[in-house]
Amino acid sequence: MVKYTYWLLLLGSLAFPFSYTFEKRISFFKTWKYLFPAIGLTAIFFIIWDHYFTINAVWSFNDKYITGIKIYDLPIEEIMFFIIIPYCCVFIYESLNFLIRSSITTRSINIFNYALLLLFAYIAFTHVDKAYTFYTSFFASIYMAIIILARIDYMPKFYRAYIVCQIPFFIVNGLLTSLPIVIYNDAENLGIRITSIPLDDMIYSFLMLLMTISMMEFFRKKQPSLSSLRTK
Repeated sequence: MVKYTYWLLLLGSLAFPFSYTFEKRISFFKTWKYLFPAIGLTAIFFIIWDHYFTINAVWSFNDKYITGIKIYDLPIEEIMFFIIIPYCCVFIYESLNFLIRSSITTRSINIFNYALLLLFAYIAFTHVDKAYTFYTSFFASIYMAIIILARIDYMPKFYRAYIVCQIPFFIVNGLLTSLPIVIYNDAENLGIRITSIPLDDMIYSFLMLLMTISMMEFFRKKQPSLSSLRTK
């Protein structure tokens, strides 16, 4: 059973969100037509990235806790991570949007967006010798620039969801890094850990969740309205 540890962590993460996917008030299943394309596109980007880091020893996987089935040099569990974890996080995002209607002013969020952009850019270009730190911060800064230029209006909701997602993040990622299932090469990251979790992981999860939610919201806005369909 030890070889199924990574699988058990993923399925345990999915259990609660999936059990409430068809709950009538939130009706999370109705987002699937926007969510799954967003997860798929984000997953492609991160799987290519993950493969590159794996073959270049930025991180590796402990054979003790995985089944040994690999696709594209990655454990099947790692590939499923990029589907299951975003699904769980977006469930939190949609649930909070249903439960909490208040929002933060656009001006204060814009200031925060620019501050994060500058922070990510600073971290990237002061750590060009550390692959995980540089690429994670660099891609996060690029994506934040896109978000700012697009002038999207759901960033307060995103930040709220990201903060709440840190609770399951620290549980699941804490187990991944403490057993460890994922083994990090500390020469390629900041070398700062919160318990057993590299600080870089917080930026990594930020980028993954932001990409997924922004693409989902993009697809949702592009969906023809029911009223327009009725007129055809």
